[in-house]
Amino acid sequence: MHENLKKLGSVNALLWLKYTINAAGELESTERKKPSFALGTACVVARQQLWVIERTYALKLLPELKNLINAEKATKLPLKGEVFWQFRLLSDAKKFKLTFFVLPSAAKEQIPDDCLYIIPEHDRVEDESPFALLSTEGSTQAELLKTADTLSYTDLFSLRTKTQVSKATQKMSNKTLGIALSALAGAALLSTSLYTEYKLSTLQALKLANEPVVDEALLKRKTLDGRGAQIEGLTVFFAENPNVLNKLALIDTGDIEVMYDQVVIIPTGAQLRGRTANATALLQKYSEAEHVSEAKFTRALIKHNSGKEIFSIQVDWK
Repeated sequence: MHENLKKLGSVNALLWLKYTINAAGELESTERKKPSFALGTACVVARQQLWVIERTYALKLLPELKNLINAEKATKLPLKGEVFWQFRLLSDAKKFKLTFFVLPSAAKEQIPDDCLYIIPEHDRVEDESPFALLSTEGSTQAELLKTADTLSYTDLFSLRTKTQVSKATQKMSNKTLGIALSALAGAALLSTSLYTEYKLSTLQALKLANEPVVDEALLKRKTLDGRGAQIEGLTVFFAENPNVLNKLALIDTGDIEVMYDQVVIIPTGAQLRGRTANATALLQKYSEAEHVSEAKFTRALIKHNSGKEIFSIQVDWK
């Protein structure tokens, strides 16, 4: 009974492990039966068929997860293929790990169109080389299937392939998704429209009653609030941070070369804009500095003609 409940709650119980690709790159069918409720079919790919790389980040960079993933995907990969990723919290609870997998196009072409999930074998990603295609000796099919036992629920999103399923299944999925989105959008539109109409009618009545006085009062209040908050914040900031450039100089960026184009002082720290070869690694260095409470991207990275990345990072002091 306990084992049945355990299997029911596992992620691999939601997938039909229908295929495997072994170390030699051969597609094989499994004898697994389709679960009564399956989100889709899956193929477990041997480590030898994948290019793998790991990145470790401080936990306070978790809000930047999407930007970190996009930045890594934007880097030049050693081969063409589809990129998948996995998220894992580390045991010390102060860091998290992103593991990226590249499935080469040659291996991807072997996978049938009804396969929606790619499950990578990665028990030992700390190999000497992130790319292990030189070896054709690997795990048995039974050992490959055990890889699915370590899946988490985030993998249902990160390991989903871009492969198109059959037209009937796709039509049904799109129809279900369309109905749900239409219902949510309709409810949101109705509530937003009613609220907006109410606010506009209330504001219009007030303005008609005493329009000049209301406009003047609102303008003065907005101006004074903005200036007051800015002056107060900067006063406190400069009192606590007499030398901003010295604090920036104390941040050890290692061997990362950085060209700063602009440094803007803000009440909580500084806005840094510039160019570097690896903006993600630079953000990690800022986050690890002892006197920095938080570092985050304030806009998406832009690839410069020189090959470097144009970044905009906000650094807040402790």
